[in-house]
Amino acid sequence: MYPAELPALPEQAKSLLDALVASPDGMDATQLMAAADLSERGFRKSIRRLVTLRLVNMPADGMYALTERGRAAMSTRMQDDSPAEATMSAPAPDIPAAPAVPVAPVVGEPVAVPDSAPEEAASQPSVPAETPADTSAPVEPSLASAQRQLSVLVAEEMAVGLGTILMAGLNAPREPTMTQPQTVLLRVTAPNCEVDPVEQALDLPADAAAGPVRFKITAFQPGKLRISLELVSAPGEPARVVDGIYFDVRVQPFPTSRTAEFRTLGAFVRLP
Repeated sequence: MYPAELPALPEQAKSLLDALVASPDGMDATQLMAAADLSERGFRKSIRRLVTLRLVNMPADGMYALTERGRAAMSTRMQDDSPAEATMSAPAPDIPAAPAVPVAPVVGEPVAVPDSAPEEAASQPSVPAETPADTSAPVEPSLASAQRQLSVLVAEEMAVGLGTILMAGLNAPREPTMTQPQTVLLRVTAPNCEVDPVEQALDLPADAAAGPVRFKITAFQPGKLRISLELVSAPGEPARVVDGIYFDVRVQPFPTSRTAEFRTLGAFVRLP
């Protein structure tokens, strides 16, 4: 049987699948839009959903084709649509579960994301840090009391015009150092993008992790995008950027398989 999601797909997405069935070697975006009679906006929304469901992939730069799962699904669909009695095909493999979103993972523990090694983020203004932190070396009390690790979950790539979720949180301290909870603001800036919301309040316990909180980023230009995540003083106080990190994400003109993959970044930041 084909995946349960297939009958529920919008007609625009189904028209892309029908076009790709007729072209085993794949088609580029222009050919697909013409074959399915879709606008550029409709194509972007539909192809991203098909890539996320692993029905379509990109065998070469700019080319789209059915995956093995997609071919099996469409083969079964055509059999089921036939007036004659169809023979049940072998079930297509289940879609892997979406990556678990870490609730501000503990420093030094592995983060539950797809098979991608933790990468580096730059702590503003330009101090690099690794995720997870090296827990073999002792942390000085003065540093432990002033810092927490800020962890971010972000897509490997973004696509023009399609909102991408970014999640962020602060790790628990190795040793409790705060005498009472506090509230801080996380602010996201991304040039030529729409960010919703721009700021999120984060309640920071004295001895536990905080978050994650969600942001939606929609890019409007392809190329390299630099995203900044700033730690701002508590609500009600004069706005003051305390610390932050920044990182780069590649924005593609159309969705790719990497827009459905995620990575984790992190760096130590100072607290207000």
